Amino acid sequence: MKRGCLLIFVAVLLVLFMGGAFAVYRVNSNYGVFEAEAIPYITHITENTRIQVVLQTDEAIPLIKSLLPDELEGLPGSLPWSPEEIAEMVLPREASILAGSNYETGQLDVTLFANERRLGPALVSLLNQEGALASIEGVNWSSAGFTVPRRGEILAVGTVALAGNAESQIQNYFPSRSHEAMAPLSGQHLVEAILDNRDGELLLIAMVVAGKMGIPPAFIFSDETVVGLLTHITAIQLTVNITGQDELTLKFSIPTAEDTDLAQRMALIGAVNTVIIPEVQRRATLYQLDASLDRGRQPDFVEGALEGTLVVTGWRTRVEQQLSQALAVM
Repeated sequence: MKRGCLLIFVAVLLVLFMGGAFAVYRVNSNYGVFEAEAIPYITHITENTRIQVVLQTDEAIPLIKSLLPDELEGLPGSLPWSPEEIAEMVLPREASILAGSNYETGQLDVTLFANERRLGPALVSLLNQEGALASIEGVNWSSAGFTVPRRGEILAVGTVALAGNAESQIQNYFPSRSHEAMAPLSGQHLVEAILDNRDGELLLIAMVVAGKMGIPPAFIFSDETVVGLLTHITAIQLTVNITGQDELTLKFSIPTAEDTDLAQRMALIGAVNTVIIPEVQRRATLYQLDASLDRGRQPDFVEGALEGTLVVTGWRTRVEQQLSQALAVM
């Protein structure tokens, strides 16, 4: 082969190779067909983060396997993967909600994060087309909606406006603000959540909720009992795990400050037993679920923390119904 022809041949091969590589890159960028790297949610924790809610999907894979049919209608029967394997390939590794007050901007910053394995760009496109963020009321979401800053990351950021005097009101009880970032959660539960009250985040949330209900936020500070409770709680911790074929176990712990007196402890027990737990049970009933105290044991203090356990049943039927509806659309 002449030198000129050889150079042309090599050039054609390079063009084909580069074109193929570019096509693969475009397909992966648009649809996310190749597995993305593992990116932990903690990369988005800032010094202002005070709320973490994390879902570990790997903990749910055994459940998903038990719910999926042997074959998915509408998909070729000759696929080399089973429905269970497909679920493992495309389910995000973890998803989280992070939030925290930012007094410099006068806002509560909210971040939704998911570490996608595959199909992240396609999922984001679908979520934005369906207006998924619009269903989350009370948060001003970025106009960009869900985004994929890089493969492996699905993000949505939003804010909630704080009352103009929020900082000064809370500083009356929490004079200095910590700049130490929160520690990550254990990652050993299906769902794990924590609200860190080291800087009065509970007071802040109470003010936000009051404002949304049309109640002047300052009203929160007119009740010394309420303020006493909200300032002596150091954190609220929650874990959720699958503990049976149709059973979820929710455990909560509310540590309190060392100077919490007996009256404040009794007030906290009363609030949990007469307001919070009945409200959880009422909401569970709306979704045809049953939430009951584990073996009827009332929440009680254990080494300075109010602890309790709820057992939720009926959820499997609910999930099966939702899954059947989703598969019917495919």
